[in-house]
Amino acid sequence: MGFDDEVAQLLDAEVQAEYVDRYGGPDSSPMSAAEFAPPHGAFLVGLVDGEPVGCVGMRRVGAATAEVKRMFVRAGFRGAGYARALLAGVEDAAAAAGYRQLVLTTGSAQPEAVALYRSAGYEYVTPFGFYGGYPGNHSMGKTLSAPGTTAAPRVVEWVVLDLGETLVDETANWLRWAAYLQVPALTFLACLGATISQGRPHTEVFEIFRPGFDLAQRTAHREQVGLGWTPTASDLYPDALSSLAALRRAGYRVAVMANQPAEVAAFLATLPVDAADTSGQWGVAKPAGEFFSRVASELGAPAERVAYVGDRVDNDVLPARRAGMVAVHLRRGPWGLIQAAWPQAAQADVSVPALGALVEALRAAGVRPAPAEHGRDRQSLSGEQHGEHLPAHAQRADPAPAQDRDGDGLLPHHGE
Repeated sequence: MGFDDEVAQLLDAEVQAEYVDRYGGPDSSPMSAAEFAPPHGAFLVGLVDGEPVGCVGMRRVGAATAEVKRMFVRAGFRGAGYARALLAGVEDAAAAAGYRQLVLTTGSAQPEAVALYRSAGYEYVTPFGFYGGYPGNHSMGKTLSAPGTTAAPRVVEWVVLDLGETLVDETANWLRWAAYLQVPALTFLACLGATISQGRPHTEVFEIFRPGFDLAQRTAHREQVGLGWTPTASDLYPDALSSLAALRRAGYRVAVMANQPAEVAAFLATLPVDAADTSGQWGVAKPAGEFFSRVASELGAPAERVAYVGDRVDNDVLPARRAGMVAVHLRRGPWGLIQAAWPQAAQADVSVPALGALVEALRAAGVRPAPAEHGRDRQSLSGEQHGEHLPAHAQRADPAPAQDRDGDGLLPHHGE
């Protein structure tokens, strides 16, 4: 389809309206219909039952390089995988046209676009083009495979999940803190969100209401007055158990390893996972690199064969990626949603809005489960390594005390 086609122009108008909403003005970079004409360009429109759902184009910017433009999915069709399909389509078109690299620019006001490109293998390049010098510009590029070839998949044996706001909804915990402090719930939650948004340790929210707040002492007292909280099955997100099952059906081994006090181990033992541990048992907490080294050590797998899934960019995504793991950002919960707008969120290898999308997102990012070896049962670890059908923590006694290395507030087990 040509860029000057009526349908293409309709979609282009919607793209420009989106830019106005997000950036305060339309895209002003020079562009013409001729640039998207074959053989050097292309403009693709996705149709579902004859209805246009989105578009993407490419234009030549070098002998072996094309630029992606007008990548867009209409509001009513987002979250269904159409953006990824369009991106794959324009990559195929570019490779068929002889290009060996695709480049693009997007902005910080489109964190979901940045996450998509990062999960599809795009890396940051030297800023270029009309908006190259603008603050918040994200210039990215990807080397294309030659026609008829496919990139080698990244093999992952273990998918390790965070707990709070990944598997468990911690709303009840925060409401109990509000009740304990005798603060209106809305006021407390608004101050918590503001603290997170400012990039401050979330435990500072207590200082707003009680200067000099002693977290350990107050946590113990909260338990004594009947307002303590430990996660139960009723706190699991609706997609938690089904997503764990889906990961295992897909061929991954699944673990939960998170910043939690040792007493949460009893709850973790009820989950259908192959291994589970807490920072309270290890005496080391995220975002310390030692935590992620311990994850790999406990699983008996090199870091590059582990995917770590969490809602926090600072505690989960960045340190997991530094450790060499596949870093997966789950964009839900207060941290997940607020930090999705951080530029650093683009460093996630995979980004998903819900756990139910994880298996497909890993596949689309070129991640594949490791093949079963020697008939090993994926439903449980071998008895020799971790105890027959028991998670790792069930085989250890006298756990070391937790270390709150970054003011993480491990004792009230929130904000992983």
